[in-house]
Amino acid sequence: MIPKSGALFLARSLREKWGFSALGAPSFFRVLCERGWDVDCELRMSPTPQPTVAIAGGGLAGLAAACALSDKGFRVTLFEKRPFLGGRASSWEHPGTGEVVDNCQHVLFRVCTNLLEFYHRIGVADQIRWYDEMTFIEPGGRTSVMKSSPLPAPLHTAPSFFNFPFLNAADKLAIARALVPLTLTVQRDNGKSFQEWLDRHGQTQNAIHRFWNPILVSALSEELDLISVSAAAQVVRESMKSPAAREMGVPTVPLTDLYNKAGDYIRARGGVLHFRQPIEGFTADASRVQLQLRNQQENRQNEEGAPPLSLRSLQGQGGDFDFLILALPFDALDKVLPESPESTPIREQLSHFETAPITGIHLWFDRQISDLDHAVLLDTRIQWMFHKSRIRRHAANARVPHPSRILQKVGWQTTRARVPHPSRFLRRVGW
Repeated sequence: MIPKSGALFLARSLREKWGFSALGAPSFFRVLCERGWDVDCELRMSPTPQPTVAIAGGGLAGLAAACALSDKGFRVTLFEKRPFLGGRASSWEHPGTGEVVDNCQHVLFRVCTNLLEFYHRIGVADQIRWYDEMTFIEPGGRTSVMKSSPLPAPLHTAPSFFNFPFLNAADKLAIARALVPLTLTVQRDNGKSFQEWLDRHGQTQNAIHRFWNPILVSALSEELDLISVSAAAQVVRESMKSPAAREMGVPTVPLTDLYNKAGDYIRARGGVLHFRQPIEGFTADASRVQLQLRNQQENRQNEEGAPPLSLRSLQGQGGDFDFLILALPFDALDKVLPESPESTPIREQLSHFETAPITGIHLWFDRQISDLDHAVLLDTRIQWMFHKSRIRRHAANARVPHPSRILQKVGWQTTRARVPHPSRFLRRVGW
């Protein structure tokens, strides 16, 4: 069984230290078992009180951990600095239209098994719409579709791939040669970028620009010269392992609605959620973890109308926890780590992290402009188009007041270049 002093190590970045990811709450329990704790047995047979765990962060990582731990008998208390759940996977109401808009498009694939398990756990799996075809659109509007064939994996997409008109014979031959080692062998991280790997394996510029770049930049949110070979190979290998693996899922409801179900799940199992309450730091010894919270007396509301939660009132309600999980962005994690020798190697690792921002551009039109729900856009800085009104099955006729002129111009030019005769169908909105 993990000693209470192990709580300090649980507070470390689980992703870096133990491989605990935003979508991998089961990894947490594997770690506990590896360290000698039979979770089910301990909670069922031990006469000691129900173990308590504090979770900092109400994003996807924190929610996945909280739901899994709630099912294992832990008493969960989750702290989120904002007034809603989901972290970056959240939504907001546009003040001019009243329409709920996602921060950015959220997608998943059948190979995202941990995320799918999480969705099934909280009861939202039926709110994901699945697609088995992927459309590529070139400037001028010509489309090509990737879909599965009766051939077994990994050859199931070969017929549609070899029919792509936007790739010539040399491009396709180079890509096919590269897919063999990426699909059939394990590519180790050797410190080289995937761009270097592609250059060494004779990829044409057109193949990189029109095949590798759209697929991997959208999947890994980074440029090819900053993507590791092992990460790129995993995307390729996992998507080729079965015909169903590459199916893409898109939520049919706003992201905040999706992840509010996780909050309901935690509460139903005795957990408590504190909003507008960030963790400022913590201390840990051999028997407990003590949280340091920002005084939030100025906030009007916390959990379901409860009074604001200050550090003193939390201590009075039992602010000592057996365990602490920090499910925070890397920059926020650095700020809450204690000034101790154990924190030094973690801070050194965090210093190498960089952000990879994603820009989402929302455009409203006065009519339907495409029969496609989504598409990959070639030869543009915008990788994907998602037709939200079709995906959510409702019309979006609202007008956006004064959107960003620069981003809207980029989005409009991209859309106009890929919709035949746009003047017949489209009206530019509000700039």
